[in-house]
Amino acid sequence: TKPTRPTMMTNRGENPSSKRVDPNTQLLDVYLFETQVRKTLEEVVRKKRKYSTILWTLIIFCNLSLINFVYQYFTSSETNYSPGFGILLENEPKNQQKHPIFTFTNLFLFLSLTCVFLFFSLGYYSDKIMGANNYISRCNRTLRTFNIYYDGKSQKLITLPKNSYKRS
Repeated sequence: TKPTRPTMMTNRGENPSSKRVDPNTQLLDVYLFETQVRKTLEEVVRKKRKYSTILWTLIIFCNLSLINFVYQYFTSSETNYSPGFGILLENEPKNQQKHPIFTFTNLFLFLSLTCVFLFFSLGYYSDKIMGANNYISRCNRTLRTFNIYYDGKSQKLITLPKNSYKRS
């Protein structure tokens, strides 16, 4: 005999989607969903603040180290300093001191610029900071198929009128 394919009908011959849902259970499910969306939104906003603080800290350190580097470069105590031209011409005086390359300021400037570059190139800015701004709109785009949307101000699920959303 040929195996039969399972159908959406139950043993009693009724469609499972036609079963009545208890209103209290349905209300509890909506409340739990609303609470979960609220918790997720709070977590996304918390991560956004955290990564924004990290980004601003990196930018401030980068600016401070750049200012310090420029200040030290132009106010160095070396009177005969020419940045690398003596090496190219090979007539650099023997008693002239070279400007040190590996100083704390130069290392800090390099590390802070590298961290800012990696922050943007690894996608932390687009995912963690800009993605948080789009969370409610993406959530509402999905919920629109069920004729509900999430209001960010009141943090409640609101039912849309039946004909407010039509698929095109």
